Amino acid sequence: MKNINAHALFIFTLVYEYKSFSHVARQQNVVPSSISRVISQLEQSLGCQLFYRNTRSVIATENAEILIEYARNIHQNLTEVFEHIGEQQSEIRGRVRLNAPVLFGQLHIAPWLAEFNELYPKVVIDLTLTDEYIDPYKTSSDLIFRIDALPDSNFHARVLHQVKYYLLASPRYLNKSPKLYHPQDLIHHQCLVYQGVYGPNIWRFKTDDQLQEVPIQTTFTSNNAAALMIAAEQGMGLVLFPDWLVQQQIQQQTLMPLLTEFQGSIHNTQQSISVIYPHMKTMPTKIRVMIDFFVKKYGTPTYWQCD
Repeated sequence: MKNINAHALFIFTLVYEYKSFSHVARQQNVVPSSISRVISQLEQSLGCQLFYRNTRSVIATENAEILIEYARNIHQNLTEVFEHIGEQQSEIRGRVRLNAPVLFGQLHIAPWLAEFNELYPKVVIDLTLTDEYIDPYKTSSDLIFRIDALPDSNFHARVLHQVKYYLLASPRYLNKSPKLYHPQDLIHHQCLVYQGVYGPNIWRFKTDDQLQEVPIQTTFTSNNAAALMIAAEQGMGLVLFPDWLVQQQIQQQTLMPLLTEFQGSIHNTQQSISVIYPHMKTMPTKIRVMIDFFVKKYGTPTYWQCD
């Protein structure tokens, strides 16, 4: 049996009800031969005759009597599905699956979710936090918050922020350590390094379009930025951290910015905070309002910018 499309079954139910090709054709604003062709193709797909036709009437066969209940049920089910989807779009309901790096999610996503829930109580939020790379092609996430270079052009990306890095140390560390005047002076300092997927421990500093890459001898490495933050605040060494992570520490002066005339980074490309999502002909309302919500909350410039 060949594939049978829902439209053909819908036309069949109309012909069965009105017992007239011409009546159905007028209702659907097509010529009668078009309706006849749909029914003939359906009969061919099923391998049986559905109607006896003559110049005066259309009579349903025994096969049509069997098919009609199935066809009506299929049409009703599809109608309910489309209505349900339409309700979800208009009422803003359904599940939104978010994915984000661990600390960014803890600091800048989770604190806002209660407010989002008050605005859209019928939206169910599923938040996964991981520092592992998430392949957009292999994940079921609706929105991925990515801190990286701009993603694959096959996905939409809403850029939320251009990341700025800060070289930081606690007052305790600065009181006991040599003065730091230049990136090359880092060879005389204890450095605390995030153990990620970025290759060798190289910190990059740029000024006047000149880039300096400084190999770092580490005192402490970790794959957890929170652990490095604690060590830095306790005077163990220097960290090179993004602005979204260190706003509070800078404001409270538990960590002090250093070499501010240089633009620091642990990457060789500009890092952005973006929210990415697949191409869609029509974006579900639940996704759109989620993006708009965080864009508004983060602001322009973002609330965590330290300058």
